[in-house]
Amino acid sequence: MDLSDKTIEENILGALLTTQPNLDFDLKWFTDKDTLTIAKAIKDLRKEGIKPDFATVTRKAKANGNSILPAYIGELISSTMPVNIEGNIKTLKKIHTRRTTIELLREALNKLATTDEDVDLINTALAHKIDTVTINEDYSDDISSVAERFEKRLKSHETPEERQNYFYGIYGLDRLTNGLHPSELTTIAAKSGIGKTALALQVAGNFETRGKKALFISREMSDTQILARMLSPRARLDASKFRAGTKMSSDEWGLTSELLEDMKKKKNLFINDQVSTVTGIKKRIRALKPDLVIIDYLQLLTAETNEASREREVATISREIKIMTQEFKIPIIQLSQLNDEMGDHRPKGERVMRESKAIYQNSNNVIYIHKPTDSEKAEWTKANETTTSEFKSIKKARSELVEIILDKQRDGATGRFLNVYQGEYLRFISLSDFRDSLR
Repeated sequence: MDLSDKTIEENILGALLTTQPNLDFDLKWFTDKDTLTIAKAIKDLRKEGIKPDFATVTRKAKANGNSILPAYIGELISSTMPVNIEGNIKTLKKIHTRRTTIELLREALNKLATTDEDVDLINTALAHKIDTVTINEDYSDDISSVAERFEKRLKSHETPEERQNYFYGIYGLDRLTNGLHPSELTTIAAKSGIGKTALALQVAGNFETRGKKALFISREMSDTQILARMLSPRARLDASKFRAGTKMSSDEWGLTSELLEDMKKKKNLFINDQVSTVTGIKKRIRALKPDLVIIDYLQLLTAETNEASREREVATISREIKIMTQEFKIPIIQLSQLNDEMGDHRPKGERVMRESKAIYQNSNNVIYIHKPTDSEKAEWTKANETTTSEFKSIKKARSELVEIILDKQRDGATGRFLNVYQGEYLRFISLSDFRDSLR
């Protein structure tokens, strides 16, 4: 493919000087000396509020120190024919992107050949730069195009059954949100040991069993530890059974093997404990094209830019993850820790997020998992949601009563509800399911 096309550049300039004087364009698209001179003159005239035409463009080009033959400008105007301007612009954008990408690749190759800089750092920087210049050539922001995309989104899940493929698998959350949605960032936050990883894995497992592809990025645990945590609730085996050196019965081994074979056959689950940057996550998304990405957890990702403070580092990472949801049109769940200073109080708002309030601000949805205090349990009993004797039953079953709080939902209502966290099996179940298990 050629890295320039003077004919297309001339067609666009002709349209700018005749039929489409308000057409938006970028000087970077033009590579020919003459066409670039005219394009720059048109830009300058627009800034001055002067209409570009034969006379004004000729004068402005001369004032800029570039003498363009008036005959050439006249030829551009007289030879303008009805052409697909949008198609020509798209072609110039592609050429510009290709040209810029080649320059970046040459720069990276030169660094590899002439310096001792770390290869991974060079690759990461290259990927980041390419991301900034890569454009969506098919994107259009006119109302007709936006309306078409809106209608397509409304029709993308034609039946309730298809929409369920994108559910959390937690009844209360699905009732409030109607599941996860493309281009949305959801943050699940909790204090240590309350079950945020378990909840995220439950969501990943729900996607996987419904035939959707889930990518789980783990910075806290190894890939095998994550797999063990996914197997525990499915096998109804205590999570400690999957620790190295623990003796299993033949039945337990048989059930575990069956579950592993089923997961390998479906090929819908990916667990990665090596990726540590936003650029690395993007690379895996491009390779796998998952329906859902989960990051465990945000504060353990490595910053790729030098910021003045840790708060700014975390804010930048969170913003880049939000941009990822829009770039790849998929839902992303990021896990986050909460500030220790909040004590045992029910989490609310942005101030409880550890290291940066931007985590809350960048999120479409924020979910808190909270172990209620005695006074908060009293609120639930007063509302006839549970009873004191039920608290004892839950504790006897080696489980925890927890609140799942949807504290923020940009496109819907918020709310909170009770769940039972079965730490033995690393899973959350509703109160009604817990009651059924006792019968």
